[in-house]
Amino acid sequence: MSVHLADRAAAFIGRHITRRTFLERTAMVSTAVAVAPTDFALRPGTAYAAICNCSGSSCQCGSLCCDGYTEFCCTLTGLNACPPGTLAAGWWKADGSSYCSGPRYYIDCNATCHCGSGRICPDSCSNAPWGCGCAKGDCNNRKAGCTQFRYGQCNQQVATVGRIACRLVSCDPAVLVVGNCAPTVAVDDSTANHNKPCLQEAPTQEDDVEHGMAVDVILNPSDPTSGYTLDRWGGIHNFGKAVAATGSGYWPGQDVARRIMVTDWVAGRGYVMDLDGALHPFGGAPRVNGTPYWRGGKIVPIVEY
Repeated sequence: MSVHLADRAAAFIGRHITRRTFLERTAMVSTAVAVAPTDFALRPGTAYAAICNCSGSSCQCGSLCCDGYTEFCCTLTGLNACPPGTLAAGWWKADGSSYCSGPRYYIDCNATCHCGSGRICPDSCSNAPWGCGCAKGDCNNRKAGCTQFRYGQCNQQVATVGRIACRLVSCDPAVLVVGNCAPTVAVDDSTANHNKPCLQEAPTQEDDVEHGMAVDVILNPSDPTSGYTLDRWGGIHNFGKAVAATGSGYWPGQDVARRIMVTDWVAGRGYVMDLDGALHPFGGAPRVNGTPYWRGGKIVPIVEY
C-alpha cells in the first residue's frame, strides 16, 4: 500500500486515525481473516479479539499476558538474570524510559537445546525451565516460554535455541558484555517503560562463599591420601599421614579463612589466606610481606598452587 493511499484511506475512515494506526489496523484485520475467518466474520468484536488466544490461557484479551511481550525473568526467579536452561540470545534498546537516565537495554533469554537444528529447536529438544503460558499462571503477568524468535546478536556461537523463556533489563550497557552480545543495535521504544517491582528491589546480599564449614582442601602430591582441610575459622585439619599444622591464624566463630597453601610437606609449613587477601604462616613458615590486601573487601584472588 502506498503512503498516498494510506493517507487517503485514513482520512476517509476518520480524522483522528493516523497513517500508522490505519496500517496497524488493516494488518490486524488481514491477520484475523487469515487466522480466524469464521470468528471474525460471524461474531461481534474486534480483529484483535478474533486472533487473541493469550498463550492458550483463559485470560481476557486486554490482560498483560496477551500484549505479545515476554515477562521479566525476575518475576519468575527473583533474579534479573537468565535462568538455568537458557542463554542470552538477542538484545534491543529502548529510549525515553522513566527508569533510566539514558537508554534501557533488554536481553531475551532463550532456552538452550540438547538436540535439533535450525534457528529454533523443537520443544522436545528444549531445555526450557518452564512451558508456554502466562508467567506463574497469572493473567497480570506477561507470557513466558512462548515466543519463537531470536534477534541473534548474543552468543552467536550457538546456532540453535528454543523459545524465549523470559527477558532481563538494565540501564547499564555492561549487561551486553556479560551476555556475550555483539554491538548490532535493535530498537523498540514501545518497551521503554515495561516494568515489574522486582526490577527495583535490592538484590539479596549473599555470602561470598557457599554455606558450610570447610572452605579449602589441599592434597600432598606425593601421597594424595594425605593433606589438609581448612575451615572458615582458620582451623587446619590434617588427614592421612600429613603432620599436624601449628601456629596458624585462628578466628573462632568468624568467617575469615579462604585458602591454604603448603610449602613444606615434611615439616607441615605453609600459609592460610584470609578473605582480605592477607597470608598467615603456619608450621614455622616465614612471614610474607607486600602481598595484595583489600581491607574489608570480598573480592579475593584465587591462589594457584
